[in-house]
Amino acid sequence: MSPSSSNSHDLEPTVSDQSLSVARRLMRGQGRASMLAYRMDPAQSVQSMAHGVDAKGRFLVSWIGNACCPVPESAEVNPVRTGGQPEPVPVRLEILRQSPDPMTRIAAASLHLLGSLYVLSDDERIDLLAERALPTMVGDVAGMRGAHVGVLVSDRVLLHDCYGVTPLSFDALVGESADAAPVFPTMADDLEAFECVACLAEPTLRRVCDSVMCGLLRGRVHSTKAVVNPCPAVADKVFCVDVDQTGILFMRVLNGRATSVVADFSRNVHSLEGLDAEVSALVESSTLVDDYRV
Repeated sequence: MSPSSSNSHDLEPTVSDQSLSVARRLMRGQGRASMLAYRMDPAQSVQSMAHGVDAKGRFLVSWIGNACCPVPESAEVNPVRTGGQPEPVPVRLEILRQSPDPMTRIAAASLHLLGSLYVLSDDERIDLLAERALPTMVGDVAGMRGAHVGVLVSDRVLLHDCYGVTPLSFDALVGESADAAPVFPTMADDLEAFECVACLAEPTLRRVCDSVMCGLLRGRVHSTKAVVNPCPAVADKVFCVDVDQTGILFMRVLNGRATSVVADFSRNVHSLEGLDAEVSALVESSTLVDDYRV
């Protein structure tokens, strides 16, 4: 029996499990969001904004400036208010998640949706701030001068990650059922979770990656593409691209090719302590694999 076979999984993560976990993290504030009101003025977009999900399961965004805002009620052309209520603004939203590694720029995942943006009035924005009802980052931006807050609704989102393109239900990511499932790492834990993996020595990271690529540790090998003229700083390197509750996404650069590798945990983790235990187990199992191969 090989060493890897003794590392049984309580719950083996599936593609949908991992994609859903990443998408829920992105909807709750991770990544860099941008928004475009494509029917109003395609030349104006919001490139700096905050986003998140509140306690009521609403997806909220906040930004500074008038891009994506309805025209005033007194506008003579195409007024956007009917019966005193603002009509929603059709928008396209994108959230890009990059590796936390400051030495590289590697895209871990991106989320895309078409939806309807309901821009709140200043009175509603002020009330939400007074009630402390906004997600932290959304509230930080909403309290600034010239800020706007909106509620964005949609039917579905598209997640682009190492598994390809996955359509997901919008309600499954922000509704009450989504709140019942824990999200890890949270925004507060994100950098510490990354450091838990990135602090490992380069030979250790290579051993874990290579063990997955050889089928000796549980995980998946995804896309492989050529790296044109790789510099010495990336040659034969392993980069930690993302840490999720289900496992670790690596990029292995070897022989002029970059390969996406996912090392699965034995169970989903929901805390930094649990993450540390699973990372230690991966390292120990990869060491046993080396001993077994010898």
